[in-house]
Amino acid sequence: MPTIDDDLEAIFTSGDFDTCAEFTLASGGKVCVNGIFTDASDEVLVGGQVAVEAVKPSLMVQTSKVASVRNKDSAEIDGTTYQVERKEKVGQGMTVVYLKT
Repeated sequence: MPTIDDDLEAIFTSGDFDTCAEFTLASGGKVCVNGIFTDASDEVLVGGQVAVEAVKPSLMVQTSKVASVRNKDSAEIDGTTYQVERKEKVGQGMTVVYLKT
């Protein structure tokens, strides 16, 4: 029986979410995670209807892919290095990683 994580795996490897964040872990090693990146200057639709300006850069990812990522780990996205500020689970199997420069 497929799990939600299996469904999310199919979504995040479909090519639609091709922004790769390479996290450098404080515990050692690196992990590349595909997700939906929102830069601090991007417009975001809330509830699919209201457009607001994003306050901080963030990356929406599959929760299981960032289990080893901790606050203050670094993440390189499109040539820019960010620091992980915090992670927040936002649904079953999804996490938003909030970043800062």
